[in-house]
Amino acid sequence: MSYDSVDQWGQLLRGKYNDVHPAFHTWTMWLITRVWLSPAAVALAQIGALALVCGLTVRELALLGVSRWVQVVLTVLFALSPVNNLMVITLWKDIPYAIALLCVFWMLLRVWRTDGVWLRAWPALVAIGAALAALALYRHNGAPTALLILPAWLLVGRQVRWRQVVVIGGVAVALVLLVKVGLYRALDVTPAPPWFVRQAQIHQMAAFATQSERLDPGDRALLERLLPLDQWRTRYWCYSVFPLLYGNPPPDRGFFDTHVGEFAALWQRLALRDPATLARHQWCLTTLIWRVTQSAEAYLYTWERGFIVREARQLGLAPASIVPSVRDGWVVPWLERLERPEWVWLVWRPALYLYLALFCAAVAMIRHRSWRLAGLALPVVAQSLIWMLLLTVQDFRFQYPVYIIGLLALGLLFVPVSEGGGADVS
Repeated sequence: MSYDSVDQWGQLLRGKYNDVHPAFHTWTMWLITRVWLSPAAVALAQIGALALVCGLTVRELALLGVSRWVQVVLTVLFALSPVNNLMVITLWKDIPYAIALLCVFWMLLRVWRTDGVWLRAWPALVAIGAALAALALYRHNGAPTALLILPAWLLVGRQVRWRQVVVIGGVAVALVLLVKVGLYRALDVTPAPPWFVRQAQIHQMAAFATQSERLDPGDRALLERLLPLDQWRTRYWCYSVFPLLYGNPPPDRGFFDTHVGEFAALWQRLALRDPATLARHQWCLTTLIWRVTQSAEAYLYTWERGFIVREARQLGLAPASIVPSVRDGWVVPWLERLERPEWVWLVWRPALYLYLALFCAAVAMIRHRSWRLAGLALPVVAQSLIWMLLLTVQDFRFQYPVYIIGLLALGLLFVPVSEGGGADVS
């Protein structure tokens, strides 16, 4: 459990919710813990959900004709992955979000196998709409990601019709509105403050304050209402917004929230006036997404080591390993070795798995002589494109969905081709 996890656990216990971390995820944890009030209950539920969706995906590959030995290899790789074993027991919103995106990938495989006939049944349309709604509800970046994925259904199934895609989108929108308008108001959920929602813009303004030579006196004066200009420059780091927004002293967040329109206009002026600075900032920041090797001057936040805040103990939470000698003497040192330069690119750098998923989809397109199979890559493409715009830190968890889809996308290489050029689903 990280600081975010502990904060949500406190909300769960108090029954007072805010949407800094999506309240829908906090409610999910609340619902699970009605059976057993322990973080372990959430971890067990995540293990079961990930195993179920992984099994459904491998089964779909089997129905597409993938051989038994490939199914076994994929299952073993997925089950023994140190990344999966660490992520699935961590109480982060990224985990159910990743499971939902993998579920979307499984559904795309099913539409491909049935050539879209599956979507003639209303339960299928509702299920897909619910999966897309889960993306929007479990992460703030999920709504635009789901929107970019919508065309995938038309691509992978020749018998899919626009009307069916509209129904899928309508179900997703209805569910999101039901939660974010209906339940949020009923349970008095406090919305996330503007400074939190616009962290990416604040980070980019720091790049302008540090690197741009086109700041006029009015721009400087407005920026200095948040922080002195020398603080903008000394605390700017292209790889992370944390030194800027969470350093000491913090920026005047209240002033930003009451003048958010002025700062939005300032950001727009600076972006139009000096797009080169913005491009350099984004190029540096987004190396997490597209660079396979680890940069020497950057960092990579991989897995949560344990309780890092004293608030955890105030909430009655404390680590209690059954075999601490094994954990400290064997497991943790092995996991730390996997973060060394010679291994980190293979285990923890998500770019490798993005390229792996794209490669597998491209090979499937060529082998099956169908450009429509590009739709199978849309989940990882949409996920990565949205983060190219919104990323603020170097956290592996943001691209964890790409990792698990990349692993199982290996099965696409082994889908047999029928004499007619399509998948052999006989």
